[in-house]
Amino acid sequence: GRDVRLQLPPAEKESLGLIQPYLVLQMQVPVGKGVSFELSVLDQDKTRRRINLSTNNKEIHATPLHVRLPLDLIRRGCWMNACLDVAGLFNESFAPMIGASKFWCLESLVVGANCRLRRIFTVAACLVDTSGDEMEFGGETEADDIQEVPRAIDFPPAVEHITQVIQMGKIKQWIAFQRGGAADASMLRQTLREAKELKDGTHVAFGRRHPMPPAATLLPEHVAHTPAKRNPGTGMGTPGMSRNQTAPYTTNGKLDSSRALMASPTPSGIPTPGRPMHGVATPQSA
Repeated sequence: GRDVRLQLPPAEKESLGLIQPYLVLQMQVPVGKGVSFELSVLDQDKTRRRINLSTNNKEIHATPLHVRLPLDLIRRGCWMNACLDVAGLFNESFAPMIGASKFWCLESLVVGANCRLRRIFTVAACLVDTSGDEMEFGGETEADDIQEVPRAIDFPPAVEHITQVIQMGKIKQWIAFQRGGAADASMLRQTLREAKELKDGTHVAFGRRHPMPPAATLLPEHVAHTPAKRNPGTGMGTPGMSRNQTAPYTTNGKLDSSRALMASPTPSGIPTPGRPMHGVATPQSA
């Protein structure tokens, strides 16, 4: 569960006294779950300081006695050797504030769920990173000496696993990658929104989006869109008339608007004095 914690050593007054700079946890973190490590470290001045790595941390926050580091870059859904560069994390976190005092030993370790643990050990040199972090977000492993996992404590050959080195440089690269990804995602959402507006024909009116009606709906329903008939003799003339016909409702070749208006058809649904509406009772029919 979320509240399960593994503390080494169990008694708070005891000390692990691990002086090797790399801590390796053979573990598996389920997909979508979080995990945290809390390291209690002594420096060369015998001052105890704490390093908290958690998937809940999003930024680096440091004080003279405590530092919080993001751990969301950790691989999930597979067995792995999580190699923590304890000395490097300690020195780069506290050196700007405490001066020349550096890592001396690891006093205690607290692992917070959710994860499955197989073995915990320390090594003197950095392990070979096989996680692919460099290809994914530019996280390069910086180490003078590297080594393979000792065969006696490595995973069985049948178990697929990776090795991921967690250093301060990788954490900073991950934070920069996440910030750039968020900015790119915001720009992509804006571009897609603008493209959708152009496709759907929407516009902003007083802070709300309303669809623009199609052009065809702006015309009255009773207006007929019948193409005009051309004169077969000349290709021109009044629609629907032959060469020897004259336009109706004309006087001396000019349109008589009064006669045309009186003879124009009445749209359906509009009652006239001599034409009652269908289905509507009139005083004469009642």
